[in-house]
Amino acid sequence: MEFRFVILCSLLFFQVNIFTQNIPNGDFEKWIFDSTVYYIPENWELQNELEFPLIKQSTGYEGQYALCISVAWDNMLKKYCGATVVNSYQNSDITRFKKLNGYFKGKPGNNDTLMISINLYQDTKLIGVGNLKQLGTKDVWSGFNIPITYYSNKIANRIDITISIITNNGNLKLTTYYIDALKLATADMNQKTSRFI
Repeated sequence: MEFRFVILCSLLFFQVNIFTQNIPNGDFEKWIFDSTVYYIPENWELQNELEFPLIKQSTGYEGQYALCISVAWDNMLKKYCGATVVNSYQNSDITRFKKLNGYFKGKPGNNDTLMISINLYQDTKLIGVGNLKQLGTKDVWSGFNIPITYYSNKIANRIDITISIITNNGNLKLTTYYIDALKLATADMNQKTSRFI
């Protein structure tokens, strides 16, 4: 009986530690007012001009908020532009991550491409990558798993995650995607999620 209890406790410990909230603000629950009329997610850097409503808060898959990323008209360039946000942070975990997991949804009829990429570095050397390209989606949350491919056996001490919309031919106005609950996985999971490549 005691042996079974030890095995059960070990399995529960392993299950709890498979995922950790190791991405700063990967759940998009913290937002900063940037002194204009927009809020941006804490720890994420906006790569676009802030005159355009490209990033905003939205109801999340987990929690109160999610990232909302859209295509909008750029008056200066006179064309539709997709938004890009980046989270670049120092990693202190000594774990070799296997996947970037999360959830997304979007407006039906989107014809621009959602891109999520992860680059892992050991100092300045790129040691691992993963990416997702998604064209079109449903208005319900779907899970995604982005496998990480390694080029060396080193452990990353810097991680960059980039989320963007790449405009497609014709650039559909108001293409919108929502992203939430980003987590790095340290082990394979048998969960009901879809993998989109």
